Amino acid sequence: MPLINVKLIENVFDSAQKAELIAKLTDTVESIYPGLRDVTFITIDDVHEGD
Repeated sequence: MPLINVKLIENVFDSAQKAELIAKLTDTVESIYPGLRDVTFITIDDVHEGD
């Protein structure tokens, strides 16, 4: 089960951009490992700039 954690600087990406990123990362995992789409988990952490 793939778990991908993405860290983004806070207030740079909006919700639609984050959703697109999640979809494309999931598609990439599926293209490499067919059949894992339903068990691929993507998390996004917003990090304060300068931290």
